[in-house]
Amino acid sequence: SDGRPRHEFSAPAFVLARAQLEFPCGTWSIRETHESGTRAYREHDDPWQDALPERVVVSDDNPRLFQMAGFSTEPAGLALAIEALKDVCQRCENESRAMETELNRCLIGSWELVSGGYGAEIQRQLEATGIFEQIEYPDLHGIFVLEANGRYRQGPDDDKTPSKTTIRSDAGKLWTGLSVLELNQEGSWSTEGDTLYLCEEQKSIDLDLTLIHPEGLEEKLSTGKDHTDTLGLRRKREYECQQNQLLLTESLPGAPSVSWEYRRR
Repeated sequence: SDGRPRHEFSAPAFVLARAQLEFPCGTWSIRETHESGTRAYREHDDPWQDALPERVVVSDDNPRLFQMAGFSTEPAGLALAIEALKDVCQRCENESRAMETELNRCLIGSWELVSGGYGAEIQRQLEATGIFEQIEYPDLHGIFVLEANGRYRQGPDDDKTPSKTTIRSDAGKLWTGLSVLELNQEGSWSTEGDTLYLCEEQKSIDLDLTLIHPEGLEEKLSTGKDHTDTLGLRRKREYECQQNQLLLTESLPGAPSVSWEYRRR
């Protein structure tokens, strides 16, 4: 409970190791690495178990407490490690109330992408390969809606025109790809200073892809099947908000920064 995600426990042979594991408010994923010795856990006066739950949920300000006992008769002694990762997208009630006061009111509303974004960055990198004669990559986040209740959603704009990509073979034959890619995301949002935090909780992808052969034959490679994921993924973006303009910048280690420019709808 001291903020470290990983704790290591060890003891010499024939020495009893004891610890109290305290999980404060939140949703925790637990992973244990057991190297030597035996160990057991219990919560309150429950029976002893040989493993912790894989998931610990604490919904209020009262932490959940587990006792641990470990012992070994082998020369290597006791050695184990416990890693507890908190789901940043699952808030407690008190955190949700606090978040309501952190929302920058300028951000609330419906925004339309003007330039930038993941689609533009992917297109730039693909163009740099020199493989494509023509390439159009769709805007993945054409519409961005930030609601006053701390929820957000992102999706494509209303333009369903297929994006066109062409490749010319060494023999001079032209291959054409037509694609309609729709990416929808939703979750919760909050701000701290000039930083926007997006907790992505659900994502769906719909791809319709057609390949046109040099002879004109059309081949359907994808028929628009929807794929949905439920996840907890936190994104961090620096923002500048004015009445009708929103600028976002996302920086990731080892990758080029990505910028978005939105206008209010």
